[in-house]
Amino acid sequence: MIPNWYHDALARMKTSRRHGIVLVVSDDEEERTLLANGWLALLQAHDPEVIETLAEGVFINVTPAIAKDAVRRKNEPANRFLVNPDGKVLAADVCNLVPYLAADRFVRHSRKLLRGTGDSRLKAEAEAIRASLTDDLKALLDAGVEAPLHDHAEQLVTLLVWMKLQGTAWVAPLIHNAGLFRAGRVAAPGGMELHGQWTDPCPPCGMAAPGPEARRFLTFLTGPSKEPTDGSFWQQTI
Repeated sequence: MIPNWYHDALARMKTSRRHGIVLVVSDDEEERTLLANGWLALLQAHDPEVIETLAEGVFINVTPAIAKDAVRRKNEPANRFLVNPDGKVLAADVCNLVPYLAADRFVRHSRKLLRGTGDSRLKAEAEAIRASLTDDLKALLDAGVEAPLHDHAEQLVTLLVWMKLQGTAWVAPLIHNAGLFRAGRVAAPGGMELHGQWTDPCPPCGMAAPGPEARRFLTFLTGPSKEPTDGSFWQQTI
């Protein structure tokens, strides 16, 4: 059974004409822990290249059971899948996922998958987005007016990535805005939940917030997402 959060991620892909990378998380507890730690290191690295890569594609983590219904053919060994904005699998391979999540390798390999040979895939989607824009949005892009475009950053991100690749440097903050950080909070890729616990909360004033010493951890979703009731903070991951 494919959970709603997977369909929501596909909907985001279709709306923004982004491709997705689906990773199949092992049932082995030790490997899952290593993978979660790898993701957490990426999310907390504040690396602009990582953030832009996370904006450029939609990343989804699924269990083998979900993969069987969502992306895997019968007896297929692949654990990394490239999915187009319509949800169709374009490519699949067997990947050692823990090293893949090292920042430099993550950026390099993910961009290669998402952009296609000679960046042809990225160029085609960017041109399609450009053709679909209103005259007002085209005018803002042509004039380099950044501020009003932040509200459209996620919708435009594939086009913005292509523009940056062609030398239009001013779009970088827009790509960043469409990436990892939303409303000052860290959001994990699909199929995971980011949790944290901290000390010395202040319930009466309602101003408790996780500080630098907060303990953060990720859990992989195996079904519908539910908000925890153990006092941890929580963010939906889609």
